[in-house]
Amino acid sequence: MRHNIVCELSEIVNVRGLDVFGHVLSTKKQYDCICPNCHRSLAAPRFAPHLEKCLGMGASITRVARRRSVPYYYIDIADAS
Repeated sequence: MRHNIVCELSEIVNVRGLDVFGHVLSTKKQYDCICPNCHRSLAAPRFAPHLEKCLGMGASITRVARRRSVPYYYIDIADAS
């Protein structure tokens, strides 16, 4: 089965407030948050992951800390009995 695809060429729109296809641009601005620790301005979706790392909290920090804090004990089997 063969499909014929037809592409229509359209002119590029160069009007303020419209994209190149002539659609209205979104005026919705992404929210910015400021980190209380380092005072960086971050996009809202990146704020929580940044805050975890910046304040040294969160699951990833806990795993790293646990890996570093677990002491390694070498037990000689002959001495254990």
